[in-house]
Amino acid sequence: MNERQRMQYMEAMGIDMFVPRYILPNSLPVQQCALPAEPAFEQARIEEPIAQPSAFDQSESSVVEQFVKINLDEPESKKPVEPVQSIQKLIDNVKAVVSDTPVEKAVFTLNIWHLENVFVLDSCQPGEALPTERLITNILIQLNLLPVRLPRAEMLTWPIVNSRPQDQSWEDARQMVSAFIDSRLETKPVEKLFLFGEEAFRALDSSGKKFDEQKFTQVSLEGQPIPAYVLPSLADLLRNPVQKKSVWQLLHSCLKV
Repeated sequence: MNERQRMQYMEAMGIDMFVPRYILPNSLPVQQCALPAEPAFEQARIEEPIAQPSAFDQSESSVVEQFVKINLDEPESKKPVEPVQSIQKLIDNVKAVVSDTPVEKAVFTLNIWHLENVFVLDSCQPGEALPTERLITNILIQLNLLPVRLPRAEMLTWPIVNSRPQDQSWEDARQMVSAFIDSRLETKPVEKLFLFGEEAFRALDSSGKKFDEQKFTQVSLEGQPIPAYVLPSLADLLRNPVQKKSVWQLLHSCLKV
């Protein structure tokens, strides 16, 4: 151990300076440790004069300084925008616009009858005491589409219970109703779709067309290979019997297809 190591050791032990108080009998006299010799290369490095930069180094340094100065002084408008940042900014702007756009909430109840050659959807209001089943029975009998007794209607309600508010739009409703119909038609296909009422029409049509413009017409629905016939709801026909003439004209024409 040399003197420097001893001092570092004492400092680590929390002893600033060690001075022996007693000299034990027959002990060797205290001797100061020698300092370590400085390496020759460190001394040479200290005494070595600072080298002057060469002409090549000076020219290279000036080029770098000019490049940095040009880039720092260049206006922000002239600097190219990074593609990633511009795309992300565009996405953020679109999200902001979409989030601010109010989404219409879809609320409806459909009565559904799945028969041999026709699939019927009727917009209804739960609790209404109207003879809608008797009316659809008479219509199907007149069209020879009801060989047996009318089955019990299935009721499809939207929005689904416990669904989130952001998942109650017409687009979400169309996905649900289309998936429901596709699953039924996969096992029992039909030739026609009867859509009674605005909600039945909007629950399947994604074109954005108005119900009043498409009423009493045949339409083609996206994802459905069979024709669909748009009609007033059964309850509306009972309230306004004058519409039955247009209904009969359309339904009789569909039998010729």
